[in-house]
Amino acid sequence: MYRIKGRRAVRITAGIALVALMAVVAAALLMEGAAGARAFEADVADGGGRFANQTTSGCTNGIAVPNPESNEGLVADCQTLLAAKSTLEGSTGNLNWSTSRSIRQWEGVLAIGSRVTELDLDRKRLGGTIPAGLGSLSGLTSIDINDNQLTGGIPAELGNLSNLSALDLSINRLTGSVPAKLGDLSRLTELHLGVNQLSGEIPTELAGIPNLGDLYLQNNRLSGEIPSELGDLDRLSTLNLSYNRLSGEIPSELGGLDNLVYLGLNNNRLTGAIPSELGNVSARGYLYLSGNSFTGCIPTSLRNSLGDGQTAAVIGIPFCGATTAATATPTPSATPETAETMTPTPSATPETADGTATPTATSVPGATAVPTATRTAVPTAVSPRPTAVSPGSRDVDRRVSELERRLAQQFEQLMRLITALTNRIAAIERGGGTGPATAVPTATPTQAPTPVGPVAPPATATATATATATATATRVAVVDLEPIRVNDCLDRLTGSGQVRSMWTPNCRTANLPEDEVYYARFYTFTLAAESDVTITLSGNIQTYLYLMHGATPGGSLVEETGSSANPFTRISRTLAAGDYTIEASTWEEAVTGVFTLRLEIAARGPQG
Repeated sequence: MYRIKGRRAVRITAGIALVALMAVVAAALLMEGAAGARAFEADVADGGGRFANQTTSGCTNGIAVPNPESNEGLVADCQTLLAAKSTLEGSTGNLNWSTSRSIRQWEGVLAIGSRVTELDLDRKRLGGTIPAGLGSLSGLTSIDINDNQLTGGIPAELGNLSNLSALDLSINRLTGSVPAKLGDLSRLTELHLGVNQLSGEIPTELAGIPNLGDLYLQNNRLSGEIPSELGDLDRLSTLNLSYNRLSGEIPSELGGLDNLVYLGLNNNRLTGAIPSELGNVSARGYLYLSGNSFTGCIPTSLRNSLGDGQTAAVIGIPFCGATTAATATPTPSATPETAETMTPTPSATPETADGTATPTATSVPGATAVPTATRTAVPTAVSPRPTAVSPGSRDVDRRVSELERRLAQQFEQLMRLITALTNRIAAIERGGGTGPATAVPTATPTQAPTPVGPVAPPATATATATATATATATRVAVVDLEPIRVNDCLDRLTGSGQVRSMWTPNCRTANLPEDEVYYARFYTFTLAAESDVTITLSGNIQTYLYLMHGATPGGSLVEETGSSANPFTRISRTLAAGDYTIEASTWEEAVTGVFTLRLEIAARGPQG
């Protein structure tokens, strides 16, 4: 059901398997050929009427099910599938299920022994609804009907399939709630219901599936709280609940899942404090929390191990115990009895109003600037009693917290600017530039004093820089890039950094046949010298990466990689100087989503 290697390798493997399967089928057809020929002649004689109007009674004619007298289970499965056919197809009517051919030749149906064991109809564009009658196929071990246009609800009768190990109904238009009856599927290891229109709460009964390893409920309309009972799923490795309407606090029990390596909770309506126990998850894999309304601070156990792009600014609250590496020594110009509103007076004339450091560089050709900057705020007190605790102290605390938050945001913006300037210098060095160095300020702000009363505006800063030379290149910090647009699907990158974008139907893969629709975006970059390159692609769905020679999507393939079980894909290798193109693609066919592409380049050897 799932691709294990590169998509090309899967096509080759499928071809070999098909040849082997054809050999087995050929032997069976030798025995059934005479009966099949007679049925075909009858169909032709009556204008195909019997072919177009099959009834479930035909499952005993000896063609659909050979030796029906000794295959009662397969006869029953044949009847169930034929009864479900018209409902499942909707208006498309493109399944080849018929009593005029062996059930072992039916599209998407795998029959082993005397039972149908697998129903694989993914990406058939069927339409229709999911018939409740499928719940009588007790021999099924797998149902895969993803990426179609199925509507209606999920039949609770599917919970009767006691042998089912995988159920994939994702990427459809299913509505209604998640049936609690699915909790009876004791052998289930994979449950994929993402990218639908499901609503209601997550049933606690799902926590009763002892072997469940993957639970995908993302991109739906689910509401209510996350059941703490999910913490009982000891074998769970992936829990994706992102892009829903879930509320309440994150259950700390999720941090006790020893096998959990991916937890997606982003883009919901979650509130409260983030449990420190989640550090156990992020230390092993990936944790996504953005797009919620958390309070408090981010536990230090999560500081260095959140998923891509999950900074304090993105999540919306600071790290616990975060400091700004600054000292404040307020010098009031009045006694405490005459001060209430403090207005910081910067020690230097500001160049900007947002706290952005303005560097002054002393340069040496080919050098890297190593500057320092100091921000000092000198408050001027103008009104009485700054130390008095008044009945409005809670409001004062709120204002103080707001000031601290603003200072933290401005400090982070300043550091982003510093990183961007550092990257530019590194890019000049990689290209062998000999012009004057650009000063890169390292700001050391002095935090404004805690005011009592209206919040004072933050002080600005003036930076000075002294350039010193360096002989070797180091990997630069990753910052957000502003790629140069070549066309709607192709951008050009000018150095290390990361890009946030989304897949849309107008941009498709350049590495698969036209009859397979995979959305993609392309990014070109140029290496002036041999370099160590790392490319990382992450998204809210499974991803796939191609790296090609040349500055166009049609270049020769260098490497490809991807996984059906992980939305994170990486290529890391040493590349010679030249032009290269990245294809950031989806694993699943005809699926849109958002992604982050990270490119890291470190030139090898001395740099001039």
